[in-house]
Parts: sequence; structure tokens; C-alpha cells
Amino acid sequence: MNLQEQLIVDLERARLGFEVVWLDAASVDADSVVLAPLRLTSPACGDEVTVELTVSRRVGSRTAGEVQLGEVRIDRVRWSGHGCTVSMASASALAEMFCEIDTGDFFVLKTRFEALVRADGVFLEDVASALDPSANNANDLDRLDALSAATGLGSAVAFAGIGRLPLRADCALLAWRAAAQALEGAAEALEGAAQAVQGVAKASEDAAQAEEGAVQAGEGADAG
Repeated sequence: MNLQEQLIVDLERARLGFEVVWLDAASVDADSVVLAPLRLTSPACGDEVTVELTVSRRVGSRTAGEVQLGEVRIDRVRWSGHGCTVSMASASALAEMFCEIDTGDFFVLKTRFEALVRADGVFLEDVASALDPSANNANDLDRLDALSAATGLGSAVAFAGIGRLPLRADCALLAWRAAAQALEGAAEALEGAAQAVQGVAKASEDAAQAEEGAVQAGEGADAG
């Protein structure tokens, strides 16, 4: 077993972010939204992954009005599922990487990960140009460290080139595709949550004013 294979096994065993995820578990509060979980199944091998994202509005974004996807931040990734070592390890890497990260960065890294998995020639040439030439003579660990630094993909570089076997590519990308699809409604969910919170605050304010009015009316009646 080479180092890449060992890293994949380690990620699968760690099950980072793994929890039981219920498909009706979406919820909101004043600061964040737990998006509706997204389940994907690989038609090729039957692997199944359900991804649940907790998101919030990025610090420094507008405080009112329509929410744009670029203003959304991923706070936490949870997942559950079953399948081969590759699909489970990839979901584990996903949860490890995407904690308190902007969605724009997520999509950039997802694109890099897909290219890395499929061993896209142009992408790998670009990466190679960013590596220290001395890395060519380095051991496997040094090369993976250099690749991780050049791509920003962390331990997910363990999946580099695994897509040369098409079924393995589907397994490696399953959780990442689920996360991307789950994010499609993130901006709308945050906007709806903000409106709901404002509605609750307005209802509380109205109730307080009504109560104050009733008290004043009672005091007036007593005085009369």
C-alpha cells in the first residue's frame, strides 16, 4: 500500500463529520441555517451519501436585502452514508476542509478537486509549475505536502489521479457533488430565515405594545 492509499484508508476510518443525517432535518435560527440534506446515489456502484450543510451569511456582507450565493459561508458539514472506502474517505475529506469557508472558495476547490481526481493534464501542468523543482526528487510525503500546498486541497490530494479508473472518479466526487447541489438553495434559505426572524421580532414587539396598551387602559379605568 502506497502513501496515497494509506491516506485514503485513514480518512475512511476517521469518518470526519459523520453523523446520522435525517432528510427532514432542515432548521433555522437567528444566525445560521441548516440546509435540507441532499442525498446522492452512484448509479455505477450503489454508494450513497447524504450531506447536510450549516450555512450563515458571511461577515461583512450586506445586513439587509436579497442574499447572494457569494455572501454565504459554510460553517459545518455533516454526512452519513455507505459505500466503498473511496466514497466514504472523500466525504470525510470534504467535512475536514469545509468548516467556516465561503462558498466561492468551496466552488474553486471543488473544481480543483475534480481536475485532480481526473488527472486533468492542463491542471496538473499548472500545479507542477507551482511546485518546488526539488520536489521531483522528494519522497511521497514531501510530494503530497507540496501538492497540498499548491492546490489548497489538504488531505484530499490523496485522491490525485484516482479517476483514471472511471468508477473511482464517481465514488470520489459523490459527496462533493451532493454538497454543491445542497448549496443551490442556500441564499434563498438564509433570506427566508432572516425574514422569519424579523417577523418573530415584529410579532414580539406588537405583543409588547398591545400588553402595554392594555395595562395603560386598566390604569385609566381604575383612576376613573
